Amino acid sequence: MLILSYLLTSPSCKKNSSIEPPPISDSLITIEQVLADGQEPAVSPDGTRIAYTRDGSIYVMDTSGANIKQITQGNGDVLPRWRPDGQAIGFIRTVAGSYNQGLLYSVPSSGGAPTLINFGQPVADSLIEVSRVYTETAIPIWDWSYDASLIAYLAVKGSSTFLDVESLVSDSLILSREIFNANSANPTRSFAWSSKSNKLVFTSCLERSDGIILTYQPPLPPQIADTTYLFPSYITQSHQVEEFSYYVYVNASRGPTIRSNDFAGNTAEYSVSSAAGLKWSPDNNYFLYEWEWTVGGALGYDYSRLYLFDRATGKQYKLTSEGDINYHDFFFDWGKNSNTVFSERFKKIYKIQFKH
Repeated sequence: MLILSYLLTSPSCKKNSSIEPPPISDSLITIEQVLADGQEPAVSPDGTRIAYTRDGSIYVMDTSGANIKQITQGNGDVLPRWRPDGQAIGFIRTVAGSYNQGLLYSVPSSGGAPTLINFGQPVADSLIEVSRVYTETAIPIWDWSYDASLIAYLAVKGSSTFLDVESLVSDSLILSREIFNANSANPTRSFAWSSKSNKLVFTSCLERSDGIILTYQPPLPPQIADTTYLFPSYITQSHQVEEFSYYVYVNASRGPTIRSNDFAGNTAEYSVSSAAGLKWSPDNNYFLYEWEWTVGGALGYDYSRLYLFDRATGKQYKLTSEGDINYHDFFFDWGKNSNTVFSERFKKIYKIQFKH
């Protein structure tokens, strides 16, 4: 018997009408291609290249799998993210072999000498290992703002997790917000920058232990934006308008929900089977996410697949086959067109194309 993961069993105090998630449809036609050995694929802003990690270094290749190039020589370089202009790639340089503490660096996307881009404050600390192996935190742990003038990253300080925002223009820390501590019930720390402005949307477990949504846009202080449901996580931004979506849990009768909010009074909700690692497609027509479950034994074995949700039809589609045992397909990204996804499975980079 299949047993859904903790994401589907979190309690809720909100009453709502019973809405069943749509059934899973297998009517997609998919083509999968292995591009390279590697992990953590990130697609460039123009959709032509992929940055990824391999053996502790950062590599770049075309989205066809051609022109593979190693651009860093580290032993612990992880979590690459493209600068919005595509001219540089940021990454976390960790202690070789540990992957549990690191500093933020940037390197030209054509290769060159990496440069430090934060204050020397360790990024994420143990959350890097947790994120890469157990997927208990939201990716990316760090990311550039819309115009690359700011960076946001998680930092563990004592028993608390802080969301730090640094100005690369003034070389100063402009926000250090505690969002999680040992007394918090919600294990997820999540944030996302707008694709249209330097607005940051993030979760916090301090105002309510089950989590709320806040917005931050300098020079204004953070503002509470949504307390509607429990356990918000996996925030993703629209590519077309300034609107954010996030995964929430409602109650046992309704279950997992994707909630979209433009914070101007307009919201929409979609019942799904799960929504781990939620990502909005470039054309805004689809949500991409992972569904993970456990089968067998006292502790069980973890499996995962990637799914699509069609916003127009309300249908869910299975996109990939089963993931590896005890290994999630959590690192995935959309291509330039909304019929192509790049995913890490079995420590290989896959290109997945689909059509109805």
